[in-house]
Amino acid sequence: MDCSVLKVSPLLGKKWAIPILMEIRLDNFENFYQFEKRTTITSRTLSNELKELVAAELITKEMSAYTLTEKGHELCTVIDGMKQWNIKWNQVPKKCSVTSCFECGKFP
Repeated sequence: MDCSVLKVSPLLGKKWAIPILMEIRLDNFENFYQFEKRTTITSRTLSNELKELVAAELITKEMSAYTLTEKGHELCTVIDGMKQWNIKWNQVPKKCSVTSCFECGKFP
């Protein structure tokens, strides 16, 4: 698969990938269990999503801490652009551009 859009779609098209990346970016991912408690995500799903993000080299895990890689930081700037586009065209609250995906209460 040589298409750059199709290559990233399977990863970012997953329900939790973008929110997890943004939470790690905002330093809201204290640890696995606290993050699980704050969301409706199951431990199995969270574990799988984190493994895929590590395998895609978007995050790293050291001890129990997850951090963005340079690749992950760069992707987050693209996600910021998606947020701005969504605010402009889909009546999404402006606070969504700066807050946690789980603060607004709209994300499952």
